[in-house]
Amino acid sequence: MERGERVACAAVLACLYLRGSPYNKGVSRRRFGSVLDRMMSRPVSLVDAAQSLRDVALHDEAWCLETPGALDWAARLVADHRVMTLACTDYPQSWARRLKGRAVPALWRSGHLPQCKYVAVIGSRSPSPLESRVARQAGETLASEGLALVTGGAVGCDQAALEGLATAGARGRSVVMLPCGLRRADTRLPSAYLACAEPNAPFATGLAMERNTLIYALADMAFVIGPRLGEGGSWVGAVECLRRRLTPVVVYAEPGNPSVPALVRMGATHAATWMDVARLVKSVCDLTGCDLGHPRLPGTGDSWASPGPWS
Repeated sequence: MERGERVACAAVLACLYLRGSPYNKGVSRRRFGSVLDRMMSRPVSLVDAAQSLRDVALHDEAWCLETPGALDWAARLVADHRVMTLACTDYPQSWARRLKGRAVPALWRSGHLPQCKYVAVIGSRSPSPLESRVARQAGETLASEGLALVTGGAVGCDQAALEGLATAGARGRSVVMLPCGLRRADTRLPSAYLACAEPNAPFATGLAMERNTLIYALADMAFVIGPRLGEGGSWVGAVECLRRRLTPVVVYAEPGNPSVPALVRMGATHAATWMDVARLVKSVCDLTGCDLGHPRLPGTGDSWASPGPWS
């Protein structure tokens, strides 16, 4: 696909599926796979995009693209790197492969994604001093090993990991998935920021759960620090990740935290000490490539079968 045709495909996806688009009222996201397949298999220019979709009976989508100014608006966002779509070269292929039909076709963005392996650090908003220190040390280890951090940016463990990464000299090697719009968040840290919500959207529980899924699906390994049994985003996100086998989960908490044995029974690995956390972080470096699916955790018998290709 030529660059102009790829830009056209990205603009089509942004116009049709970007939340906050003024042009996509009434367009169902359920058919985005058909739209993407058509645009990728029969690349066309912006001028011919609407007719190309109409030729395969995607009439609602074609009508949307024919709205005056719609595609020009979307193309400007793509050119300015304000959105990321499935057609963009830096769209994480782990999302397409692991989430399949639930992959997000288009997101708002600020900054550029690091081109290396990702490790997620997610945790309690009110961690103990020990849990906060472990999260910070995890960020420092990621920096020293040349890995990138993906997190939700919340207070507590998330922020501690970001601070550790920055202190160790890796400012900017991070991605923060937001549970709100870009304009509602503090985006002054040197990170890439991604948001499913339209720019002015406030925090919402549904957005938080959606961003958690994206965090896990982006990472080659996820560290959950100080979750609370049966409640909170850290617990819910970890359970969902384990249920769907998005990526290996490692749980660390103060001794006696009942969430640890519960998550281990579901398939998580328990990191009992900081040295366990550091060892598992470093093991990500032994994987080949940036986007590998599910590794075997060192020292365990857990083997993770990768999902099939996105379709």
